[in-house]
Amino acid sequence: MTQVRRLEPGLKLRMKREGRRIADQHRQLLKLRNRVTAEIARPSVPGARAAFSEFAEALEAHFGVEERIYFPAVRGLDKELRAAVDALVVEHRELRLRVTDLTAGFESGNGFVCLIKLESLIDQLKHHERREEDLIALASEVPT
Repeated sequence: MTQVRRLEPGLKLRMKREGRRIADQHRQLLKLRNRVTAEIARPSVPGARAAFSEFAEALEAHFGVEERIYFPAVRGLDKELRAAVDALVVEHRELRLRVTDLTAGFESGNGFVCLIKLESLIDQLKHHERREEDLIALASEVPT
């Protein structure tokens, strides 16, 4: 029989607050992605390169916070969510590889190819971020 997990009210509130914090970070990353797209559309190779570099640094910092703080917390709160957390970590690795590939593209100055790859990366990030937010929300729920 599955053990029912009950969170203390204070922990539930903290997890909900952290879920909002993650969502806020995702919105900030969206602003940076939009800036990169705008720089490519100009077309401004130096501007696009700088904007993408800023985005890549912010994304890496965001992944680091999730992997060091949020994901271990979710794993500890609900063992049944571990597989979902592990899948997100694997996807972080895939996204990092795509960012590295795009960084090389921006360094070479090929804005058109970067735009196509960036659009694909953005699409993947949107789905990834939604799953993260859903997972943290699920981890903060108290069964009735």
